[in-house]
Amino acid sequence: MLPVFDPPPAELAAPFWRAIDALRLVLPRCTLCEQWQWYPPVGGTDCPGGDLRWEEVAETGTLYSFTVVHRSF
Repeated sequence: MLPVFDPPPAELAAPFWRAIDALRLVLPRCTLCEQWQWYPPVGGTDCPGGDLRWEEVAETGTLYSFTVVHRSF
């Protein structure tokens, strides 16, 4: 039997989509270890006492890979 996958609640990524609507790019970052965490974890950061802070990032960079999803995962 395959495990059941419960997708994260849509509100977890709401800050990302609001920023996209405003033509900005933001990603969640741990306030303690300062590691970027995408997709934002449902249970928060791996750091005890850490919190996620949405930070604006540069819109430049190098794309090394991408995925096209043909059906919901």
